[in-house]
Amino acid sequence: RGCEIRGKHCYFHSMTVTQADGRSGNLCWILPQLGSLGHSYKRMQKNLITCPEGTAITSLVECERALTSLGLSLENAWRGAHGHFPLGCSYGGGRMYWNFHKTGRKNGNIAPVCRAHITVDNDGMLVESNGHVKYQVPWVIGAPPDPGIYLVVVETKQVFDRVPNKAEVQERLKV
Repeated sequence: RGCEIRGKHCYFHSMTVTQADGRSGNLCWILPQLGSLGHSYKRMQKNLITCPEGTAITSLVECERALTSLGLSLENAWRGAHGHFPLGCSYGGGRMYWNFHKTGRKNGNIAPVCRAHITVDNDGMLVESNGHVKYQVPWVIGAPPDPGIYLVVVETKQVFDRVPNKAEVQERLKV
């Protein structure tokens, strides 16, 4: 399953393709499995010791997945316990850090990588991770949720049963 670009044409493969045709210049990509559910990730600002409560990445494998999803390099990765790096998953200087030290420390060159989240304040406003910028948003549920931190979850599912036209895409797909 996936898409393939040949010259000026885009082809969608709805069934598994057993092999490529070997022609150079064709671009292909695989679609994620429909019905997948997972976390989205975000690189925080530098000089934090860890992620906000409930947003920490919990394993080395998830840290690698997070950095890959953010387009960050896994080359020259550091794994270990050191008191001068942020705890858990972080990134800085073109390098991944996975620190399992007991306390860790803020570092002006390294930023924690966390599960993406939003923060809602007491007035129902969204608050940027720096704590200084607030946004008023219309809540689909009517009233804002209770103040706190909420994880952003990504779900992939089939929306169309055929290739849609531009108007159908604009009408049905929203971020």
